[in-house]
Amino acid sequence: MKIFYAGVKYANYDPKRGTSFEHNNFYLSLCKFPGAEARYFPFDRILEVGKEAYNRELLRAVKEEKPDLLFVFMAYDELDKRVLEEIKKYTTSVAWFADDSWRFWNYSRFWAKNFSWVVTTFFWMPELYKKERL
Repeated sequence: MKIFYAGVKYANYDPKRGTSFEHNNFYLSLCKFPGAEARYFPFDRILEVGKEAYNRELLRAVKEEKPDLLFVFMAYDELDKRVLEEIKKYTTSVAWFADDSWRFWNYSRFWAKNFSWVVTTFFWMPELYKKERL
């Protein structure tokens, strides 16, 4: 199974703070998943090439390599919604929304429809997603 992972590598994009929770708990775990090949698309690259170029690079890689899954742990607006819609034509995309208890109303609900699937850590959130028709 080929998995693309997109998330921030360093805590708050600052290498001095060490690797992020997401890097340590999601990317490194995907690397150890039996039978999986994980490829990293760290959001930190946006600081080097810009958001637009990063999104083009990710979309091009998805089109060319056709991964089985794109796993995303967004913090802000790192990805372009049009690019996410295009990516869904080539692979299954999954967003992990860890802070839905306080970010659903001002963040997650605006991004959810752009992914094939979303994961939330709060048991009451699926009903809100359904109610919002996301």
